[in-house]
Amino acid sequence: LWDATTGQPLGELLGHEDTVTSVAFSPDGKTLASGSWDNTIRLWDIATGQPLGEPLRGHEHTVSSVAFSPDGKKLALGSTVWLYQYNVPTMELINKFKAGKDALLSPIIYVENIEYTQNGNQIITNYIKRM
Repeated sequence: LWDATTGQPLGELLGHEDTVTSVAFSPDGKTLASGSWDNTIRLWDIATGQPLGEPLRGHEHTVSSVAFSPDGKKLALGSTVWLYQYNVPTMELINKFKAGKDALLSPIIYVENIEYTQNGNQIITNYIKRM
């Protein structure tokens, strides 16, 4: 975590067991979500630098991208082939679906980026495909 004005480090958020691949601030700036090669998501309290609960496990693959909905009530994540949506703060799964137009053929290596539209009704992704 860095101070955007001074460029000084504010500290590390330690807790994942492998490389962190994506981070996103909640709209209110109080929570950070992180996804990792360890197939987990963690939520962090920015004020304390401490994790909020246990890591969310159960993803079949690397978590490659994370994004909060504009109202902060949902968290979307991209993985290899799959997109997930969770309710924040309960972290209950809302839905899970295959990524990409040709998702049934599984051409995706991983979802590189994920974002909600401004009204939160749609999700857009880009992904890396097999050649």
